Amino acid sequence: MVIRKPTGTEHVNTANRSLMVAPALVGLLAAGVVSVKLGIGGEATYAANRAFDESRLSGLPLAPQRLQSMRDQLASAVRWSPRDPSIHELLFVSAGSSLGTEQKLEDADRAISEALRLRPASAVTWANFAAQRYLRGDTGVTFETAIERAVELGPYESEVQRIVANYGLAVFDEVRPSTKSAIEKAVVAGMVWDVRPMMQIAQRRGRLDVACRLVSTSPRPDRKWSQLCESMEAKS
Repeated sequence: MVIRKPTGTEHVNTANRSLMVAPALVGLLAAGVVSVKLGIGGEATYAANRAFDESRLSGLPLAPQRLQSMRDQLASAVRWSPRDPSIHELLFVSAGSSLGTEQKLEDADRAISEALRLRPASAVTWANFAAQRYLRGDTGVTFETAIERAVELGPYESEVQRIVANYGLAVFDEVRPSTKSAIEKAVVAGMVWDVRPMMQIAQRRGRLDVACRLVSTSPRPDRKWSQLCESMEAKS
């Protein structure tokens, strides 16, 4: 049996093959890490969105244990995908669902501020940012700018309309004319699809006068609310 020693050329070819394989392995490892990140982030955001949708449809708040479990999952996901704005925004929403301590308010602040930094063209993110400013008692220029940006970017988004109406009507007499105009635009746009939710928000905020002034613009007015507006006008 003859054992042939590798030539210099064969050494070079072997080395070249090793150099070619190494980047491929690095690429596969990187792709694996990305897949893990997407998997963790995707599962957490899907579960959180599903939970909040169930809560909205049922009208019932999430159980504290489920809410805490969801926050833990989102906190883990954000460590893997720190540049995913959806995770930060869901962290904000989950923190806002159990406000009551200064720490939770600060956690919500950080989450929505980071979501806005990563996704500055999102109308819902601007609306949520305005909501957080309201909850912190800051309804000045920053709050008003956020309201206006939300309506500018998403005038026909139902979630934006609800958030803007809810917090905008609460301070309607205190904001500048351009912000009032944005709030009215959101209320009117919401009424195009369904008068009831907007009227309920206005009633809860004690601003039926504003909603009644705008209710006639809806192509599908609700008789209950029209009658309520008529009775208010008769008493005034």
